[in-house]
Amino acid sequence: MSVHDIRVLCAFFVIVIFVVLLGMREKKRRQKALLENIRGRYGHFSDKKADVVYLQRLQAMFGAEQKDGTFYVDDITWQDLNMDALYTSMDICVSDAGKQRLYMRLRTPYFTEQEKEIIHNRAGFFDENSSFRESFLMFLSGAASRSKLSFFEYLDFVKKKVKENDRKGSKNALLCMILFFLSLALIFLSTGVGICCMLVVLSYNIITYYHYRAKYLPYLSGLRYVFSLVHAGNLCRRQLLSDSGEAYGGLEELHEPLDKMKGFQSKFGFLFSGYDKEGSMAGVFWTYLNMVFHLDIIGFECMCRQVEAKEAELRKIYNVIGDAECAIAIASYRKGLRDWCIPVMEGDFLAENLYHPLLKHPVKNSLKMERSILLTGCNASGKSTFLRTVAVNMLLAQTIATAAADRFESGYCRIYSSMSLKDNLMEGESYYMAEIKAMKRILDAAEESGPMVVCFVDEVLRGTNTAERIAASAGILCYLRELGALCMAATHDGELADILKDFYDNYHFDEDMQGDDVAFDYKIRKGAATSRNAILLLEKMGYSDKIVKTAEEMAERIGYHVKS
Repeated sequence: MSVHDIRVLCAFFVIVIFVVLLGMREKKRRQKALLENIRGRYGHFSDKKADVVYLQRLQAMFGAEQKDGTFYVDDITWQDLNMDALYTSMDICVSDAGKQRLYMRLRTPYFTEQEKEIIHNRAGFFDENSSFRESFLMFLSGAASRSKLSFFEYLDFVKKKVKENDRKGSKNALLCMILFFLSLALIFLSTGVGICCMLVVLSYNIITYYHYRAKYLPYLSGLRYVFSLVHAGNLCRRQLLSDSGEAYGGLEELHEPLDKMKGFQSKFGFLFSGYDKEGSMAGVFWTYLNMVFHLDIIGFECMCRQVEAKEAELRKIYNVIGDAECAIAIASYRKGLRDWCIPVMEGDFLAENLYHPLLKHPVKNSLKMERSILLTGCNASGKSTFLRTVAVNMLLAQTIATAAADRFESGYCRIYSSMSLKDNLMEGESYYMAEIKAMKRILDAAEESGPMVVCFVDEVLRGTNTAERIAASAGILCYLRELGALCMAATHDGELADILKDFYDNYHFDEDMQGDDVAFDYKIRKGAATSRNAILLLEKMGYSDKIVKTAEEMAERIGYHVKS
């Protein structure tokens, strides 16, 4: 070997060492940035905007995973309470498993003290063990799904794929390998002919690779997600868990399914290692290798059979990891709240200094609810917000064992609402039809056996004329009482307060005139409202004096008092 060759070889090794060190430095930098991000997000509400498309995916997944005999928060109540926004504010999850289990948690109220204790204790464990929590989330950072399909949609596809026994991709990959090595051997026999054959073979390999890759790509991403979940589970088990049976926020349940998945990671780790190095030199090399030999497609079809055989274990790993990350999100949410308490799930409804967790400047209210309540009050005085405040906290108390209050007590219940309905032009459904359908579902639920129904209604039957609205509303609200349901309803119809005074407790919100301005303190008060301000607000908003005067005269004519 000449001096020149030695110099070239040394230069090559120096470059390799430099690239390796550079890669190690970049990896360390990324890990440091990730850890800082994890620490910075904990204890703070997420400030990201709601991803409408992803929320629709979550809703579809939720619908597919519902079980018979289990009570879930229905779509109307979920939308009425703006729970998508509340979910988004809570979501600090790294993985899709955590995001989906958090969504499921918020839509699945519990009905036993044991379930409540599990939720509370797991959240407490992760809050008290910050180092454990951060390590777990670091391990889980590689399990962020890049697939447009949910975990469960992917499993369904795998079962279908195995049933069809379609191995065209693997057969074509084998053909590509044979052709490649034959053309490589031909180069040594006839260089010109061999190179021409090699170019043809490479063209064929690349074209067919992208053909099969396009066909399998959504599922390759999902398969990589399955692998990364198993990998994250094994990392947690090796570095964070012990075999002593000690509780680790639910993660101790990983032992059993991972025992049954032994060999899965080592068998398929090489095939999918390139996905973790996208953008790096190793990632580029891996891409070219796949283009020639179709290794990821072979891996896909091999893993399909393994995943189908281990579906139960994979579902268990998914749920355990997701529930643990959900517990972290709950712990973080508690830390971000101004004040919160663990609810006492028994007795009549009682709340002290209750507030809405989504409001930046909430006004706290206290209330004891021994029977159904009718809320009256002026426009913009706070009736609807208070309805949502009570409903949201009832839901949070019975899903994440947390209430935004100093004290919160309530029996277990099924929560329904009818508050923010819309007409449906596409189906030719009027607003009134939407209202009576929403109310009918509440009545049907109250007639069924099960935990007590608690319902929240904003402006009962507002979509029809005054006389029939008052009569029908009184009939519905009285019947709900007869069925044993607890109802909190807001209305502008003062007549209802008088009609139902023997069956419903009256509360109201008031306003205060300060010069030319209308001020609200948003404090709930006992008794029915005695004034109205709709016409007054027209005047304050700059409506014509003629409009205001005509409205006042008409109001006096029909017997309404206008506050001035």
